Amino acid sequence: MSLRKTPRSTVLWNDGLPDMDLFWKDWDARAEAEHLKENINHYFGPAKDAKAVIAISGGLDSVVTAYLTTEALGSDRVVGVYLPENDCPNPVDERHARSAAYDLGIELLTYDLTPILNEITKQMPKLVERDDSGNYRYPNAYGNVKARLRTPIMARAVAQTQDVDARFIGTSDQSELLLGYYTKDGDSTGDVKPIQNLYKTQVRKLGRELGVEEGVIKKPSSANLVKGVTAEDEMGMRYEWIDPTLYHLFDCGFIDLPEDDMIQRMEEEAGIDGRIAKSVLKRYISSQHKRDSPVAFPPL
Repeated sequence: MSLRKTPRSTVLWNDGLPDMDLFWKDWDARAEAEHLKENINHYFGPAKDAKAVIAISGGLDSVVTAYLTTEALGSDRVVGVYLPENDCPNPVDERHARSAAYDLGIELLTYDLTPILNEITKQMPKLVERDDSGNYRYPNAYGNVKARLRTPIMARAVAQTQDVDARFIGTSDQSELLLGYYTKDGDSTGDVKPIQNLYKTQVRKLGRELGVEEGVIKKPSSANLVKGVTAEDEMGMRYEWIDPTLYHLFDCGFIDLPEDDMIQRMEEEAGIDGRIAKSVLKRYISSQHKRDSPVAFPPL
């Protein structure tokens, strides 16, 4: 096996979590920002009047993507879309979304999804059935309806109703992609995805380089599909452990090793607990169907 990158020993900070500034010390966030902006410009190419439409939730990924896209194209060519709903109101996210749009000088269209969701659940009440504890019986199904309504339907509709050519900008990152932390045919969609090859903790560093508000950078990531539940709650571990594990699995090639050898090298060379490595690997394997192209059978 030939390693693409050299393993890095994970140094713990005083809170018991890896020091991600030290982990990414050789990664140049400023150069990466310029590289991504150049690529955004190249993607839009000769379509000098084309607009970019971004669903801005107020979370890290969407705000960083909005900053990159606006700096690349200019504020007059970027349209933000904010899509709240009453089941999971989030005033902090709304403030961050509006603040980002104001700072960037871009238009922010707001569409309340509540009436649409109410009509969907009226037609399909099983989506919002609750168990004896008062929790949704099918939270994944209901959450996925929200995710698919937000981006593929509403945000693309905004793109398609602009008076000029418009492209829908995806905002997912590499950590979410590899762990399957997204809705298939939902929030992972986009005509172009500027930060898809960056891990979550790299996006945080990139956000600081771009001047994103510190409250956005430090805020726990959440799909905001179930009230009060964060991404790290759902995955059972912090991104400070997830990203170094993913880095060693995929950037260093540990994924090609037999599992016992992988765990040993994670512990000895990267300082990552084998239980964390196994958990991350398990989530990657179980979500492979999300990354696979749809199966098409050959004709006779």
